[in-house]
Amino acid sequence: MTTINVLIVNPDRSHEIVTLPAGRGGGVRLDALYDALGCEWVEGISGSGWSAYLDEEGKITGKEPNLLATEIANSFGWVGMPGDILAGKVAFFGPVDRDGNDSPVPDWMTARLDAVA
Repeated sequence: MTTINVLIVNPDRSHEIVTLPAGRGGGVRLDALYDALGCEWVEGISGSGWSAYLDEEGKITGKEPNLLATEIANSFGWVGMPGDILAGKVAFFGPVDRDGNDSPVPDWMTARLDAVA
């Protein structure tokens, strides 16, 4: 796999599928993920059958709350701290594969997002 499709959810509730380059092992290249999210460090969150990344320092650098991404992550099974919200752009992927790499965003995820957006 030379590219991977990722669902980017923005704080303004807009969202899009973007294609990012994959590294040698098959997972997304970190430099491409940093560029897509507009950050220098990423934090991973996950649930059953999916993973997502966001700016590790988003809250402390003043990135806007991303209520749609928070709602979606919660509906997918993310359990953050009570009252926690995601901030800035959030990149959603499918499940981690057997080699530990993120997989492309699955159709069920985009369908569920379209239903609540």
